[in-house]
Amino acid sequence: MAGTRATQGQFLHTFNALSSRGAAIILTADQHPRKIARLSEELVTRFLGGMIVRIDSPDAETRRAILQAQAAARGVNAPTQVLDYIAEHVRGSIRELEGALASVVVQATLCQKRLDLAMAKSALRDLVRHTSQVISLRDIERAVCHLFQIDAESLRSDSRTRALVYPRMLAMYLARKYSGASYSQIGQYFGGRNHSTVISAERKVQAWLQAEQRNGLLPGFETVADVLADLEATLGT
Repeated sequence: MAGTRATQGQFLHTFNALSSRGAAIILTADQHPRKIARLSEELVTRFLGGMIVRIDSPDAETRRAILQAQAAARGVNAPTQVLDYIAEHVRGSIRELEGALASVVVQATLCQKRLDLAMAKSALRDLVRHTSQVISLRDIERAVCHLFQIDAESLRSDSRTRALVYPRMLAMYLARKYSGASYSQIGQYFGGRNHSTVISAERKVQAWLQAEQRNGLLPGFETVADVLADLEATLGT
């Protein structure tokens, strides 16, 4: 729909007509409304006026349960270590989990070897190498700047305005979580700051998450956790 003005105009009329009758309207998209390029502001504001719910990938415990069910359905006696390994390293969709389990089972069958952890690591070697790539500081900076509609120079600046401090702290938090860079390296990258600034930012964001702090800067995101989830999805984590 994005980018097609005539279709958007017709959809807006339909949306308004249904809404005026009190109808429940459910929409799905692969991005937050604010991030869909060439979507009219009239539609964006209407979408933001509803309840926005993120459908996340399954967590580790759910991934493990899915794998156990799949193994049972296949009649495969998969060791716990194998299922734990797949659940830990394959974090995408349910189909990806099913595919990873199938790869391990097929390789063990073709090689006529016992299905064990070594076999799982061998079968999923390329997949794990691809999914475990380190996320760069530049990747994180780009994702944060895109979501908050700010430029990299402003993010790294000395400005203490909330509109920049808030995303800067989130960027530092994500950098510590995913980049593998040290506190000093992160501080230097984000404007030549010292390591204590990065430590403070990390602790501040952790406190926000524990307190389920509400987001006050980005419309459509209720909590800081929602903002981070969107950034992590952009980074592919």
